[in-house]
Amino acid sequence: MWDEIDDAPANESWIYRKAIVDRGSSIRRFHDRNSAFWVISPILIKAHDKTPLLVQKEMTDRGLLLHQTKAGETLLMEPDDLLGHLQNVL
Repeated sequence: MWDEIDDAPANESWIYRKAIVDRGSSIRRFHDRNSAFWVISPILIKAHDKTPLLVQKEMTDRGLLLHQTKAGETLLMEPDDLLGHLQNVL
């Protein structure tokens, strides 16, 4: 089925694909279901081994509520304070 699709639309979307690849995504092309499994399975295994976010650690390991975490504190900042914080971070 997919091997019958014309490549022209894919070529037209290169700008979008390049943008997501530049941000760390990967694009794979495969021609049948068997090869898809062998391409996708290592990606899924790698995704499963991700390091937890700080907010996850704070809430699960330390038992904090969202507003008590670093992320929660940032979300609750006044708009002017938040703008200054984001300018420093970025």
